Amino acid sequence: RKDGGELWAMISTNSIRDGQGGFAGVLAMVADITDRKRMEETLRRLATQDSLTGLFNRRYFFAVAKREFQRSQRYGHSLALLLLDIDYFKRINDAYGHRAGDQVLRTVAGIMRNGLRQVDIPCRYGGEEFVMLLPETPLDTAIAVAQRLGATLAATPISTEKGPLPVTVSIGVAGLINGESLTLDLLLERADQAMYTAKQAGRNRVQVWRSD
Repeated sequence: RKDGGELWAMISTNSIRDGQGGFAGVLAMVADITDRKRMEETLRRLATQDSLTGLFNRRYFFAVAKREFQRSQRYGHSLALLLLDIDYFKRINDAYGHRAGDQVLRTVAGIMRNGLRQVDIPCRYGGEEFVMLLPETPLDTAIAVAQRLGATLAATPISTEKGPLPVTVSIGVAGLINGESLTLDLLLERADQAMYTAKQAGRNRVQVWRSD
């Protein structure tokens, strides 16, 4: 545009012929389709992202995570999964209202996103639960990531219209074990069991699933 802004355009051309059928020029038509492209981008985001937090939604997570899981199994690469749940989230909604609860969810999602690599796959799994798939990540590294996220959230009161709210999380960690016949669903189940154990042990902690 004249102001330096960019736009999307669709261009169509037709040749112009003179009376003898010879080439006399080109007629070009340019249509501004910026609004249409913006609508397409909005629809793409709605298909892949959770509207509240901006993280991947559950459907897109499973589509991408299954491919990554299969690749890790095929080549024997390490992979880990974190399942995070906000402690006493219902109390936050009941005491401070759903708008404050939404702000907590958005802030937790932002801290998660900032604490992960670009190749990691964070998702709002449902309600106050979040899942993170960490490709090429051994279990010890995944535990360190989970501990760092938990400590950051515990040390970061979340600003809401009702004032700052302290928030803690419980995180379950499970890793892909070489040579073991495993599915993504089973890995999620193990992380869920570990998270439940963290809840039972007092919350605000990281628990790792182990076979023993």
